[in-house]
Amino acid sequence: MNLVGARWWKFDIHTHTPASFDYGKGDLTLQNITPREWLEKFIEKGIECVAITDHNSGDWIDRLKVSAEELRQEGNEIHVFPGVEVTANSNIHVLGIFDPSCSSTEIDTVIARSRYDGERGNSNAVAQESAEKIIQEIKSAGGIAIPAHIDMKAGLCTQSSAHTIKQICKVANAVEIIYPDRENEEAPLTRYKNIGIDLPSVIGSDAHHPNRINKAYTYPTLNFESD
Repeated sequence: MNLVGARWWKFDIHTHTPASFDYGKGDLTLQNITPREWLEKFIEKGIECVAITDHNSGDWIDRLKVSAEELRQEGNEIHVFPGVEVTANSNIHVLGIFDPSCSSTEIDTVIARSRYDGERGNSNAVAQESAEKIIQEIKSAGGIAIPAHIDMKAGLCTQSSAHTIKQICKVANAVEIIYPDRENEEAPLTRYKNIGIDLPSVIGSDAHHPNRINKAYTYPTLNFESD
């Protein structure tokens, strides 16, 4: 393996596959999409890195890693970061993003330690653990923990308690903010801004359909090795 070196990468940190129940939004043409086809849609939009963050599931991770390797061998720049979007007991969604070497089994372990016993892929079922505890489980497993879409439905700012928001942000690595300059009555961003903790802000497409790809992404600096 040769070190490519650090540079900016176009990274979608929040995506969904058919492992999420709400993938496709009723589009019958996507019922039989393959992992390779799923990745090709990101390549077409210039996305180079993609975190697989299905709802309470890691089912598609291993097969996507295989397809990504095949696509790289063909000259395409696409890297898969295993992840998950866990629904905490207060209906706060938390993203966990892990090293590319991580497997579906390791993601399943994080989900189990969150005490989630609902159907894998179901965003409406909740784990028994709090968002704070789930963040700690993600980090202890070597992942980066990010409260998802904090200024939207199922986001951190739906919580009215400043104490709760602060406790969660104290252990999080970053927050996903969708509209940094807009106040959503359902989840006011000022509830986060007022606690005085300035975490890194990231954003992903939260794509549940290919037509959402490239709507939002982040440019982190990463080091990769290649053959």
